[in-house]
Amino acid sequence: MTLEGLEQLDLTHWLMDKINPKTMCIEISPTKTIKITPLKISIVMGTPFGGDELWLPNG
Repeated sequence: MTLEGLEQLDLTHWLMDKINPKTMCIEISPTKTIKITPLKISIVMGTPFGGDELWLPNG
């Protein structure tokens, strides 16, 4: 996977450098962090947050 197709490459690099996968937090500074949660991802991505089951089409 490459980042060349993304519009804001510098922002993407910065964000990836700030994410701690062990804590699932964006560490902006030693005293400022943002916890990554399913609800926050839903808000940012504009996708539904649970409640509805997904159904695969038949055939």
